Parts: sequence; structure tokens; C-alpha cells
Amino acid sequence: MHFIIDTTKVVEVFCFIDDFCQEVKAYFASHPLPKGLAPKHLAGRRPSLSESEVLTILTLYHLSGFKCFEYYYERLVLGELKSFFPQGCFLHAVPLPLPPGLLPRLPAGPVPGQPL
Repeated sequence: MHFIIDTTKVVEVFCFIDDFCQEVKAYFASHPLPKGLAPKHLAGRRPSLSESEVLTILTLYHLSGFKCFEYYYERLVLGELKSFFPQGCFLHAVPLPLPPGLLPRLPAGPVPGQPL
């Protein structure tokens, strides 16, 4: 079965999310979290997908209308979108629910001095 995917939308979503992740990393580089709240490094090998790629896959899933994430991931991400995510791993290698340290942490409230 083939799905119709607007590839420019995939690139647009990825660029937007990647810019966001870069801003979050820059913010936390200049405003480190206290030691108790700092993200812990997960044991084992490094993830094959970047944070931007993981967030893009999750965002596209919510925009896709699919009801089952496993079906979406296996059919679309590992199939039709394989050229966009060449390092994609099989779903059984992805820990679900996602561990809290995998996604970037955001401040709990508005950042002082930053526009809303």
C-alpha cells in the first residue's frame, strides 16, 4: 500500500523542529539546570535518531491521522519515508513509553526576559 506524502511538508516540519531543538540547546547551555534536575545519560548505545528526527516522527504521526503508531512507523517511516530517516530503527528497539530524558526539557513557565 502506498501513501501520499507531501515531502516538502516533511522537510518543513523537520527544519522547524530542528531550529527549535537548537534554540533549546543554546538556552540550556547558557542556563544550566540544577544538579538534581540535570538530564541523566541513559546507559547503552547512543540513539540512532537525533532529537529532531524523533520529534519530527511524532509530529508527523499526529498530523497523519493514523490511529496506530506501530502501523504508522512500520509502514510510513520505515517504508515511504526511509530516505528521510535512513538511520530509523525497528520499533521493537524503541522503548515505549519514551524515557523522559530522550526529549528536550522545557522550562515550566515563561522565561524571564523572553517574549511570549
